[in-house]
Amino acid sequence: MKTLYIGVMTGNSMDAADAVLMSFADNKENTATVENAASVPIDAPLADTLRHLAQSASIETTTVLAAQNALTDTCAAAVKKLNAPAATVRAIGCHGQTIAHRPATAATWQLFNGARMAEQTQIDVVCDFRSRDIASGGQGAPFAPFFHQYFFAAHAPCDIINIGGIANITHIDSTGAIAAGYDTGPGMLLLDAWYRQQGNNGFDKNGAFAASGNVDAPLLQQLLTLPYFSRPHPKSCGREEFSLAQLPASIHNLAAADVQATLLALCTHSIAAAVRAEHVFLCGGGSRNTALVAQLQNLLATAPRLTDTLGIAVEQIEAAAFAYLAKCHIERTPLAAANITGGQTRIAGACYPYQ
Repeated sequence: MKTLYIGVMTGNSMDAADAVLMSFADNKENTATVENAASVPIDAPLADTLRHLAQSASIETTTVLAAQNALTDTCAAAVKKLNAPAATVRAIGCHGQTIAHRPATAATWQLFNGARMAEQTQIDVVCDFRSRDIASGGQGAPFAPFFHQYFFAAHAPCDIINIGGIANITHIDSTGAIAAGYDTGPGMLLLDAWYRQQGNNGFDKNGAFAASGNVDAPLLQQLLTLPYFSRPHPKSCGREEFSLAQLPASIHNLAAADVQATLLALCTHSIAAAVRAEHVFLCGGGSRNTALVAQLQNLLATAPRLTDTLGIAVEQIEAAAFAYLAKCHIERTPLAAANITGGQTRIAGACYPYQ
């Protein structure tokens, strides 16, 4: 027997809503299979609005509410694209779009309308995963390590590196337990922002723009001394810690490609500094950046492997994680967060039943 769950993720790139249909074998641990996957692009005007909301000190409520519903509709479209009969799916787990993450003030905000999604899909929806952890004294992030342990424990000891807008790492020890899980720093967030600031659309495919420049060593060393990197874990970060506005003014004295190359090196060096295990698995959209992966191969003792080799494409891991988190919520399974977020062991998420 198997139970089907759907996971949906948009992420800091804000380019698409990615959905996966996951099957979990009943009464068996560590058995998860992607049955189908779908993606629906986020319209450019909506993506621009979401970035504005994530970077603004003050926002207008009408704009927030319209963006929330539009994003929810995009996520629902991705779910429908999976073509899974509603009656066969136990629940949907959706992360929503983070527009503010401030654990130091016990606050995090993910835009999403769970009730609207339930009505559109006719499936129970689990969302708002981070708030309970924040309320219990945790960072509220990262949450991917909970699924990393479920799926990768058979390959322990190992490190799993998820490279999205922010990069995070999960250390799984020889017993299959999570020794630690935390955000290492910027993944593609700064790279995408700088690339767009040069008048480009989308992202730097395969790191071609970065590869055309040269790393500015003084700038790289300056960036690696930013306070976040020396902060002990549990820790999490976002645009509040890493945005173009926070970079030193000296970047404007460099060629644009050199800045891109240096930001790529910041990503890879901060990830490599966190690696403990010999065996390393990469996931997240950033692991498709060939220039980034080549740098990591040079920095690490053993070449990292993509999660594709284990049966889940790198782009599907985060959405799969929220399918798993929905499963945990429905089954009333608390998440042991102490070594990840620093929070208490709690059942994460809020459920909007369809009926």
